[in-house]
Formats: sequence, C-alpha cells, structure tokens
Amino acid sequence: PDFKSLYSKDFVEGFLFDRTLRRCFSNSEEVLKGDADFLNEGDGKAIPDFYLRRQNRAIIFELKDVTMRADVKYSFDEEKVEREVIGKLDGLDGSRPTGIGQLAAVCNRTMEGNIGWDQVDGDKIEIFPVLVVTDACFAANGLVPILKQRFVEKCSLSRVHPLTILHLDDLVHLQDLFHAGKIDLESMIRGWLNSPTDQNESFGGYLEYQVSVLHGKVNPPAVFMDQMKEVFRINNAL
Repeated sequence: PDFKSLYSKDFVEGFLFDRTLRRCFSNSEEVLKGDADFLNEGDGKAIPDFYLRRQNRAIIFELKDVTMRADVKYSFDEEKVEREVIGKLDGLDGSRPTGIGQLAAVCNRTMEGNIGWDQVDGDKIEIFPVLVVTDACFAANGLVPILKQRFVEKCSLSRVHPLTILHLDDLVHLQDLFHAGKIDLESMIRGWLNSPTDQNESFGGYLEYQVSVLHGKVNPPAVFMDQMKEVFRINNAL
C-alpha cells in the first residue's frame, strides 16, 4: 500500500477518528462501538465505522478520508464539482458501495435488526446517519441537498433521518464539550434538521453558531494542550 493508504487506515481511521469519537461520547451513550467491534461480522456485510446508541436512538458514522482535486475545486464548474463529490463520497470499491452507499446499507441492515454488534428492535429503532469527511469542501453549503438526495435514493425508511455531513475537525475541536455533556450531537442534529435553513446550510455552520451562542470561544482540546506542553518541555531540555 502507498503512504496515503497507510496514513488513512492506520492514523486517520484507526487512531484519530476512533479516539476522538470515544473521547466525545464515552460518557453519554449506552452502546459505543468502534472498528475493532465489527471484526466478527464476516466478509460482505455492511458495517459502520462507528456506532452509538442511546435507548432506541442510534447514530451511525461512516468516515471518508478523501480530498477534492484542486483543479475541480477552483474550476467554478458546478457539474464538475458535483461529479467529483459523488465519485468520492458515493462510489464503489469493486462491487462494494462506499461512503453514502455503505452508510445507507448499514442503516437498512440495522432497521432489519440484522446486526451482530448490538441488539435492537427494528420496529422501534430511530437512526441518525452521519457521514464524516476530512476535507471541509465536502461539507460545504450547497452540497448538502445533493448528498441528502443521494442517501434518500438508497435508504428512505421513515425512522432513518436525513443524512448529516460532519467535518472531522469539528469533532476534534469540540471533543471536550461533547465529553463533558455540554453539547449533545443528537440534539444538535435535530435542531439543524428542523431549522428553516437546513436545506442549504451545512451542519458544521449550524453547529459552530450554536456552540458560539451557548459557550462563546472554545479552547483547544485538553489532549492537544497536554501534547504541546510535552513538546515544549522536550525542546527546552535540548
């Protein structure tokens, strides 16, 4: 594998994404499952990248560590941008769907109660699907309706909410507030979906505004500050 593949699998997905979500939600959810919890599901079955459940409400995460090509980003060509977005976020790996398709398949499977990592009642479970991206371009205003529609075409069950697109940096930056229970992801998603501008406004924009109103300026996460202190200590000792 090339460097990007190793970086994406081992660091972004295996370390940064997993540890950040565990830090965010370990105090608030009844069921919390990460990558290692899905190893026994078997080949060919749709599995999430991360899974949370509180009573009959589940949040299912799919991570896409992809970037938008510069020539597309600065082309100002709407059709070219849309093709790039769909290709990167709703493509195929061989015959297996990835991104939005994978997330929809997991939601459908969960609604059937056919999952090995949790016991749910398919007649009662309520699902919030979340696509986490590492490139903020894919979470921008204007792309929201396109990506929501792509998801609905694959999963339109009544108790599966519309797709939320979330930038990984938002989770990293706000992890201490989530961990302390000062903000709640499910409540924020509900607020965004029910807001009059949700069809065009990105969830990240809504989240940033709500956090600023509730908590003002947010400090860097404690884990980052601890690491920086250690870096400074080592540098000063040289």
